[in-house]
Amino acid sequence: MSIRQWFGFNDYYVPSGEADICLDNLLSLYANALTEYFSAPTVQNINELIMSLSHSKLNPSDKLFMDWLVEKGMPELKVIASHSLPDDEQLSAKIDYEHFILEDEMDFEYREDVRASLINIVNELPEIIKASLETSATSSEPSEDWLSSILDEFRNLETIIDEKSIYLQEEIYYKVSNYRESVDKTDSLLFCFI
Repeated sequence: MSIRQWFGFNDYYVPSGEADICLDNLLSLYANALTEYFSAPTVQNINELIMSLSHSKLNPSDKLFMDWLVEKGMPELKVIASHSLPDDEQLSAKIDYEHFILEDEMDFEYREDVRASLINIVNELPEIIKASLETSATSSEPSEDWLSSILDEFRNLETIIDEKSIYLQEEIYYKVSNYRESVDKTDSLLFCFI
């Protein structure tokens, strides 16, 4: 079972980059921290952990933590586990930092610090991932350099030989210099001459 399945994400998953590996490491440590915190080392997944805790007598602070885990933690952890992350150095560094903080608390010298770290990860990681996914989506938009190189190649085609075609090509080229407003014109231009 993959660590993402432990948190309830059951789709097929293969880590695609450094950020995914960092997230898997953090999720593994998170699962380990939960099982140690609640003294339930034999549970197979987060659902089993919650079921075993529902039959246990917990102190008031642990009961509140378990309630938080059921209401907010589990749904957020499942969403976190469902993401395939972009290969982003800054995202990997932030995830590694969260891993470092939790790992430092794993001596369980102060249980409330472990609990605080676990809650903090669930509260902050979705925003970190969301920002990275948005940045990744905007950086994958075509750049003007890409469009210019396509149009430059098109301008050098040998099949355009008469002056009327060259004029038409120049006129459309200037119309598509703002490519976001003129994508349809570019498509039709490329289709006409291919």
